[in-house]
Amino acid sequence: GFVLSSVDSDARSAEVVLNGVSPNRQREGVYAGLITATAQRLHADDGVLRLAISTQSTNFVVIEAWKKLGLRESLRLNTFHFSRA
Repeated sequence: GFVLSSVDSDARSAEVVLNGVSPNRQREGVYAGLITATAQRLHADDGVLRLAISTQSTNFVVIEAWKKLGLRESLRLNTFHFSRA
């Protein structure tokens, strides 16, 4: 798996902008471990106090993983994509 994050040092915040786990390693705790390690590393190395992460509103597996980690929802947005036929 992997996690890519962006840090705003002045705001002491970071955002996980891209992350993923190989399909053959899903449901083994890999994702939770990656997010936990990322948060700890960002705090220790960059002084990050706030971590933002987002997903599609129907990605219930990931949302449930966040809840188990003690993360809380602070904002919900829906994105719509339109195309001309």
